[in-house]
Amino acid sequence: MRLLVDISALPDNAKWDTGLAKYSLSCLSGFAQLGLKNITVLCTENRKRALETLFPLFNILSFKRFHLLVDSFRWRRSIRKSNCDVIFFPILGKKFDFIKTSKPFVQTIHDLQLYKVTKPYSSFITKAFLLPSRIRRAKKIIAISEYTKGDILSFFKALPEDRVVVIHNGVLVPKTGNTPTTERPYILTVNSLMKYKNLSTLLRAFVLIKDRIPHDLVLVGKETEYWKTELSSYINASGLEGRVKRLDNLNEESLWGLYKASDVFVTTSLMEGFGYTPVEAAIAGTKVVSTKETALPESTMGLVYYYEPATNPVSLSEKILEVLDLEDVDKRESISRELIKEYDPVTKAREIHSLLESLV
Repeated sequence: MRLLVDISALPDNAKWDTGLAKYSLSCLSGFAQLGLKNITVLCTENRKRALETLFPLFNILSFKRFHLLVDSFRWRRSIRKSNCDVIFFPILGKKFDFIKTSKPFVQTIHDLQLYKVTKPYSSFITKAFLLPSRIRRAKKIIAISEYTKGDILSFFKALPEDRVVVIHNGVLVPKTGNTPTTERPYILTVNSLMKYKNLSTLLRAFVLIKDRIPHDLVLVGKETEYWKTELSSYINASGLEGRVKRLDNLNEESLWGLYKASDVFVTTSLMEGFGYTPVEAAIAGTKVVSTKETALPESTMGLVYYYEPATNPVSLSEKILEVLDLEDVDKRESISRELIKEYDPVTKAREIHSLLESLV
């Protein structure tokens, strides 16, 4: 089987630490560790050198971006040049799907947040035309969780259930982690700074307990408009400037170092198709407090500490205090081993490859 893995829809300015990039790298890493051959990776020109270094046994095929319509034709020409039997799209190729391909393909759908948290007119073409078209034409669809599968079948009621296959994400674990230099112990959260991530609840919970604990609150995420207009304003109004720190642009080793050194990791998210960060934190051996919203209980396998309701700061503050006092090293080591086994990239890559082979 000559397989084309198309990651050309990754934005040129996106780093490798985003969820979609992590998923793509996890799949490719799994394929490489399986020793699979006849694999071509399609990317845009700016990513070619990095991929050639990471995956020297794969054929890296690239094209240079210019303009959306021109890019679409270059995309189709690249697919023809690959001479592939089947295509795997780890992410939605919405930038180039104006031009269709006759090759059979498998599409991974990570979530349907596009329909839930954006304004009605936002990304209208993608929501009304491109995504429905891609889902109709895919031979198989990979959902990254049972929750996401349920969402897909709910939004696309004409889609046969057997076309949607659940294969959980693989999680890449760095061999080393950089130990951070911090003056205080800290509570950690890693998430996009968007309203539906519910970070206001975490800040309000921290206000309730800040005088009872020595910890800082560390937020890892890129600056957004919501951060500037809502979260920062609340931090300043609540007198938290010296206790809340935001970090950005961390490499994987630094992020895993933060996980390992934190006293507790908290996710307050209201919407996840999978939820990488609490899984990564638990694998790193950290105590994890999570909501029970959407896919989070599934991805964390019911193994971590949960609070509810998700928007109640009192409930969250009490759970954080409870978890901080726990001596549960053996339990956390057991959770880490179980999650590493469940989300082994090689195992997930084997499942994906078997699905792709069934189409040839």
